[in-house]
Amino acid sequence: MSPQKIRFLTSAEKMSSLGKHSRDDERMEGDPNAFVSVLINGNCFQFLDKFVRYDYNGGKEATTALTHAIGEWLLRWDYEVMPLTVRISGNPEWLSDAYYDANTIPNRVNFGWFLQGFNSVESLVEFVPTEDEISMPAYRGRSLADTLKVNLSDPHCKLILYGGVVDDSVTKVLKDNKSATEKLMLFKNSRGAQTLTRLLPNLQQCSFQGIFRDIEHRPHVARPKPVIFRNALGQRIDPPIRPIESVISWLRHKKYCNYHYLRGECPDNRCTARHDGRLDGEQLNGLRYLARGLPCRQSNACRDPICYAGHHCAVPTCHQTNCKFYGDMHLTDLRIVSEEG
Repeated sequence: MSPQKIRFLTSAEKMSSLGKHSRDDERMEGDPNAFVSVLINGNCFQFLDKFVRYDYNGGKEATTALTHAIGEWLLRWDYEVMPLTVRISGNPEWLSDAYYDANTIPNRVNFGWFLQGFNSVESLVEFVPTEDEISMPAYRGRSLADTLKVNLSDPHCKLILYGGVVDDSVTKVLKDNKSATEKLMLFKNSRGAQTLTRLLPNLQQCSFQGIFRDIEHRPHVARPKPVIFRNALGQRIDPPIRPIESVISWLRHKKYCNYHYLRGECPDNRCTARHDGRLDGEQLNGLRYLARGLPCRQSNACRDPICYAGHHCAVPTCHQTNCKFYGDMHLTDLRIVSEEG
C-alpha cells in the first residue's frame, strides 16, 4: 500500500481535491470541499501509554499513527484520499491526573507537552480542551454532539467517524437526522454503543488497533472517612447536608457519575455519565446531596459505609405523597445515638 495514498493532503491539495467513494459516485464525486470528520471523546478513548510517556514527540507520533490508521481504514472501505478533520475533545487536567496516577508520566505537566506535540503536526487535527479551559472561542460551548449535528447537515462532509459517549444528546441528534445511517460510523466500544445500534440497526462500526487503550486510566479520588450513624432503634441516619443552591443548579445539568466521585471508582466501563474533571469540596457536597434523593435498596438497615444513597426521607413534614421513600424510611427519630466507623 503506497504511503502517498494515506498521507495528509497539503493546503493547496485540499482546495483542489475531489472526494470520491466508489460505491456512491453521485454523492462523492465532483465536490472540491469534500472531507471526512473524525470526532473522538478523549476522556473515553485514551492514547496508549507508549505515546503519552514520550511527551512532545509522543504526541507527534500519536497524531501520525492515528491519521495513518484512519487512512488505511478508509482505503479498505474503498474511500479515496480526502482531507480529514480530526477533533478530539477532553479534559486535560483530568487526563493528566489519570496518566500520572497510573505511573505513565513522571509529572502532570508531561501530559501538556504531549498535547502540544499532538496539535503541532496538522492544522486540521487537534485536541480541544473541554470544561473551563477551552481557549479556542470557535469551540466555546460546542460539544461533540453539537459538532456531530453540524457535520450531519453539511453536504461537504461525506463521512463521520464518531468515538464518544452515546448519551441522550447524541441520540436526539441522530433521531432528528435521516442521513445518520448513511454518513455515520461508530467506534466500537463507545459508551452506549449498544443503545445506538438498537436505534440504528444498519449503523456500521469501525475500530483502529494500536492507538487507544482498551481500559481507561482514571485518577484516584479521595474518599471521606466512612462513618454510619444510627438512632436508638438502630436505623441508619444520614447527617444533614447543606449545599450551596447555585452549585446544585450547576450540577443538575452535568450528569456526573455518583459511583466515580462518591465511591472512588465506577465499575461500569459502559457508563455514560461523566467521569472527567475534578470536583471541589462544595461540588462534592452538592453531588452527595443530589444522590441522597434516591432511596437505598437496603433502606435504613444498610451497612455499606460508603453508600451514597438516601436511607430515609429528609423532609420532616413529608406526607409520603409521591415520595420516593417508603415505609419506615419516613423516620420520626433523627437523633443520632451511635456511630460505626
